[in-house]
Amino acid sequence: MTTPKNQLIDVFLFDEDGYFSGVSVAMESPLEKGVFIYPPRSTTAVPELDPENFYRWNGEVWISEPKPTKPEDFVGKSISHESQTVHDQELRALIQKIITSDCKTHKIVRGDDLSWGAEAIPEKTEEEKLKEAEDQARAKRDHLISKTDYLLTADYPISAEDLEAVKTYRQALRDVPQQEGFPSDIEWPTMPEVKKIA
Repeated sequence: MTTPKNQLIDVFLFDEDGYFSGVSVAMESPLEKGVFIYPPRSTTAVPELDPENFYRWNGEVWISEPKPTKPEDFVGKSISHESQTVHDQELRALIQKIITSDCKTHKIVRGDDLSWGAEAIPEKTEEEKLKEAEDQARAKRDHLISKTDYLLTADYPISAEDLEAVKTYRQALRDVPQQEGFPSDIEWPTMPEVKKIA
């Protein structure tokens, strides 16, 4: 037997932390007319339900809280790893969408209980920036040298003049870190043209 429509009212559910989690109905008691049986953690107060906000029931009214939109919004938050509430599921999805692996300012951190959070990535010191630039320049130098290794093999057909030019080029590459402008202003030596002897 179906319940007559006038014996149901809409109610708005909230999770254990008070956050809106869905809509249900309260049914009128079959024993007492005008008395309704409410689901646990529910209210007849209607939340605004703007998709850019979370809504939390404080016992009297719904309080709106803006959803995180940038990495710094997650700093200081601890998002449960285990909770399956609508609120926590959405927070976990948002933190992974907003703080991606190529984010330069913040990173996702996990607690001992695997909870989710975020912290700012400290800005590099001048010394760290200098070392990074030096390492990148040396890596490029090493790559350029390695590209000429085959020219120095004993059985590679190359003229003595070209071989000397290659050795001079390789030495110039090794000397790059001694340049006055290293590592920010480097004059890269030009690879000599080498003719293979037929």
